[in-house]
Amino acid sequence: MNKYPSLIKGYNSIGLNRDDYEELSRREIEALQADRPVRWYRSTSTEPANGTIVGKDSLSGKLTTSSIDGGARILQHTQARTTSVIVIIDITEASGATWKQLADYISFVVLAGPKLGKNFNAISIMSLYNNRTFQKKTAPPAMTPFDSAIIQALYESETAVQSHDEQLEITQSVISRLGSSLHLN
Repeated sequence: MNKYPSLIKGYNSIGLNRDDYEELSRREIEALQADRPVRWYRSTSTEPANGTIVGKDSLSGKLTTSSIDGGARILQHTQARTTSVIVIIDITEASGATWKQLADYISFVVLAGPKLGKNFNAISIMSLYNNRTFQKKTAPPAMTPFDSAIIQALYESETAVQSHDEQLEITQSVISRLGSSLHLN
């Protein structure tokens, strides 16, 4: 990170969101620098949502967005898109897991983008390295039905809405997929 600081900044080719240029928070930097079996960083950019036109305001010169479908209050004119994911694996720290477990863990990281440094419920492959160590006794042998339901719901959700609406849609989808088999510890 010290040698290549631009690797941990967002990329924004059209300047829609200043957050894309902001530095990482101290907590995010500490999480990336902490010894752990697997570390990751996701770089995102803010881009126009489908059906959105970007232009410049003639008076202020600022970028503006407008929808070609007339707009709706529940839809957003921009979306965050992943531009890159960097995954770093410390083979020594990651030892104990099978190749299947490690591959499923990394797949979930890349596809779902969970927050680095958190502990996860035992019903997820993400609990594989809770507390930054391999969880031999409780680790799932592979990606679980819960993990699959999360990924399916995430990729089927409407992305051009407020984040809380998207999160609610994902939650409802996971619950409907798993039904009564969903038991969070």
